[in-house]
Amino acid sequence: MGPSDATTTHALLTQIITLMVMNSHGNPVTDAYPLPVPPAYSNGQVWFQTLAYSSLSFSLLAAFGAVLGKQWLRIYKLKRFGCGSLEEQGARTDNKNLTASKRGWHLDAVLQTFPVLLEISLLLFGISLSAYVWTQQRTITSIIIATTGLGTRARESAHPSALISAMESSSPRRLRYAALRAVSDSRLALADMDAIQVENIRQKLLTKFSPALLTAICPMTNPMSTSTIGEMILTYGLVMAHTSNMEWCKRLVTDRHIGYYCISILNNLDENSPAPFHLTAIFGRVRSSNPDAAETTLEAVTADQFPSLVKSAWQAALDLKLYNEAECITAFPAIIKCAEQKDISAANTREIRKNVGLVMEKLKRRNKCPEVTSSIQDYYTTLTKT
Repeated sequence: MGPSDATTTHALLTQIITLMVMNSHGNPVTDAYPLPVPPAYSNGQVWFQTLAYSSLSFSLLAAFGAVLGKQWLRIYKLKRFGCGSLEEQGARTDNKNLTASKRGWHLDAVLQTFPVLLEISLLLFGISLSAYVWTQQRTITSIIIATTGLGTRARESAHPSALISAMESSSPRRLRYAALRAVSDSRLALADMDAIQVENIRQKLLTKFSPALLTAICPMTNPMSTSTIGEMILTYGLVMAHTSNMEWCKRLVTDRHIGYYCISILNNLDENSPAPFHLTAIFGRVRSSNPDAAETTLEAVTADQFPSLVKSAWQAALDLKLYNEAECITAFPAIIKCAEQKDISAANTREIRKNVGLVMEKLKRRNKCPEVTSSIQDYYTTLTKT
């Protein structure tokens, strides 16, 4: 909240240079050069800073209390159960007195207040940040407000609604992209429908989120418009994560994500991005969950597009080191499943087999997911016999 040091420094340097020039010409220095007065802060800026520092204070208080509570519990455990050194064991007191002391200090209630302090800190920080961003860029404010709502259970249902609203075709492009980023960061949590206990949120996600996602990447004003590279990569990652859940997979097929969006932009794939890997995994998972829908969907994929897609998927796994990412490792069986849907020429098979072998060696060295490595080994053996 203080004046800028850079402004004061610039003013002092300007005065020194002016005085040096005047002295070199023999001119007497008679004028006074006061330092610049910093502009007064508006009421809004004062409130932004006040809320931000209040948030910091609550966070520090919760951290300080948690450390003290942990130390108290450690001492209590040492004295009650006789752990630690001989000196610590010799300092034990009566367990009844310790239990009475614990109850007298209301330790349980005190410890339970620390998460509340953190929620208050998050709320104050969210209000401060939202108010500040509102004065700079209002289209991003709703995303910040929705993200802040994750900290309280009362606003859990408002979070999907805010994101779905932000992804509507009438929303500015920058806002839709920000919403896609927020959803992408939470894609694994959103894909795990079994972990979502609130039925209202489950139904809202299944019935409204999927169409809203398609609207965000293909606005109704121009349904076949090409998304930016960043939006495409985000979308493929989102859809791949959601197809890992059978319920989501069926919903995405019903809402034409697979047959409409994924198929329509096969010719515009960036082979230097993870998009081919994501798209191949999507087709493979669709085939596992709904073979009839997969067969109908892949009829639109030409004989030239399919081998190129499979080759690009394994090449992307190597070039981008996707074998190091847990989310992509679990998708390798789907990649294999997709490759089994159509015949591939001998020349393409040799190139695919080479990359499959390299990926298999990488996974073996890292000793990650032996079940996945075994399935890749079987697939490599099949390709060798072809």
